[in-house]
Amino acid sequence: MISLDDRLQAIWQLLSTATTSRSAFTLMQLATVSADGQPSLRTVVMRQFLPALPALRFTADRRSAKMDDIAAQPQVALLAYDAANNVQLRLTGTAQIVEDAQQRVAVWHKLRPHSHALFQSPVSPGSVITHPDAALPASAPEVDAGPDAHFALVEITLYSAEWLDVSREPHQRARFEARAEGWQGSWRVP
Repeated sequence: MISLDDRLQAIWQLLSTATTSRSAFTLMQLATVSADGQPSLRTVVMRQFLPALPALRFTADRRSAKMDDIAAQPQVALLAYDAANNVQLRLTGTAQIVEDAQQRVAVWHKLRPHSHALFQSPVSPGSVITHPDAALPASAPEVDAGPDAHFALVEITLYSAEWLDVSREPHQRARFEARAEGWQGSWRVP
């Protein structure tokens, strides 16, 4: 059986891989709480993993509802499921916008042109439009100009991680929590 320390390192490796190549953990479901106290869930693309913190980063339009949710309540949850391996990963953390210009530019230049166009749309995400083309920017995306004003880089500093493997008998579940002395893990009943 794998040790708790090895399991935690395997989780960090899964997250690192998810941000450098497509994997089951590249797309994660982000849960926030809306202004009216309702849960809100959507899929985000993981763009970076910073193991030293540890933290995950994704991009978002500053005009989106998720950004309002994060501003009001920065505690968030993430969920991903690897159907091929029957492994679920649940994460919780505190989200904040990265304002550092160099870090924002570095991520901006890694995005594809169609992603740049999303941030340069004349309308906010979730707005009612008459036709899908109404969300397109008036001109081609300006990639070299650097991050658009609507572009946000969001960092989630993790404070818990939970791994569930239902591919074997018995199922295995481990939970890890950030403490002052480091990450503490425990095996849990699946």
